[in-house]
Amino acid sequence: MTRSFALLLWLLPRRIRSAWGLLAVTAFGVLAAVTIMALGAMYSQGLAEAGLRHSLAVTSATVINTQIVVRNRPLGPEDYAALRTNIEQIIDDNVGYLRRGQNRYAKMLPTLPFVQVGAPFGISDVPLGRPFFVTEFEEHSRLVDGQWPTPTVQKDAGACINLADGCPRIEGVLGLDTSRLMGWGVGKQAWLMVYPEGEDAPAEYIGVDIVGIAEANDPREEYWMGSADYFRMGDWEGRPVAPIYVNERAFFEGIGNPFPTLVGDYGWHILINPDVITAPTVQQTRDDLTALETDINSQFPRSYVLTGLENSRGTGLLATYQRELTLARAPLILFISLVVVVILYFLALAVGLLAGARSAESSMLRSRGASVSQVGGLLAVGEGLIVVAATLIGPLLAWGIGSLLLMETINPAARVGAGEAPLEVALSWQMYAMGAVGGLLSLAVLTVAGGSLARLGI
Repeated sequence: MTRSFALLLWLLPRRIRSAWGLLAVTAFGVLAAVTIMALGAMYSQGLAEAGLRHSLAVTSATVINTQIVVRNRPLGPEDYAALRTNIEQIIDDNVGYLRRGQNRYAKMLPTLPFVQVGAPFGISDVPLGRPFFVTEFEEHSRLVDGQWPTPTVQKDAGACINLADGCPRIEGVLGLDTSRLMGWGVGKQAWLMVYPEGEDAPAEYIGVDIVGIAEANDPREEYWMGSADYFRMGDWEGRPVAPIYVNERAFFEGIGNPFPTLVGDYGWHILINPDVITAPTVQQTRDDLTALETDINSQFPRSYVLTGLENSRGTGLLATYQRELTLARAPLILFISLVVVVILYFLALAVGLLAGARSAESSMLRSRGASVSQVGGLLAVGEGLIVVAATLIGPLLAWGIGSLLLMETINPAARVGAGEAPLEVALSWQMYAMGAVGGLLSLAVLTVAGGSLARLGI
């Protein structure tokens, strides 16, 4: 074995010097096959990243962002504190890495008539009131008149005999459209009627002092999640509803604490950072969003998660992107396969045509006692070294060609406003894996051709 190996090392450089023309042609073909296979892998990665950037760039941020809604929960502050802790822990565990911002809101169900103090009314012919709070509301709105509500909760002594200090009174802000439709301005005093006055008991209510009129800075801003309906009259089972912005502390101390049987909806707006989502992490992102919805639904009935990125029907943005990427890669794979097959055919043909010129070499080795397998092994070792060198160099060459010539042709930044960042694809193991496949296919073709050359002169 040692003697045979030493003989191989002695013969190999002499064969390379004597057959450099044939080996140069072989090296060019093998390097071309490896480079094209690696370039195909690189272009496929670039196509995936560019497609994802395009999908995220042309989709509204309101669609990409995620909203969590928990419906019909008691307005008591203790219940909300526990709910908030659990929900935000689930968010942190599942999609915390996607978050670039987060807001909370609470809306009381519009079940209480909203009436002027001292004005006669019928329970069915007045609008309903819907107190709410949203974090950062004041930063994204502007006052047309008055001031923002304070957390102060006053008491109307003598009313609400079931409450020790009387009925609560809080400050509120109406939207500009709501104010115009109702004809109410700053200074108006109103009641949210919990229990109308009876024969033996005074009315129980939540007093609301209108201290401001506001409107959105920009109704199209993503903060409003596509619906800035806090400033205009709504509808509830055919009855008009007046939204009333109140301070978060006053919401719980002035509404939830004295009347814990009242219920409302709680929500979280999660602003998604699309730059965190990359082509290799798309499936993980889908799984995390599914886990978010599953965890919340399992712990809190009557809750749901809304996001355009993922849904249970498989029609979300990320699922659609994956299907379209598969369809886009199919012709690329067919084209690369066709080119590589042509190159391998070229290799087989070139080696076959040049084999006749090397028949004397084969005959000489056979005449000195070398077997067909030994001659074939000598030839295969030479081609094998070429394949190894091409497998190492080919992906680097492909990366250089792709970075300089191909990646910018599929970069969506300039066309859809996806930013100015260039589309960069790093040298990856997928490129070396595909290059190795091309090298192994070339080695197989060369081995078969070398076997034919080894038999010459038999």
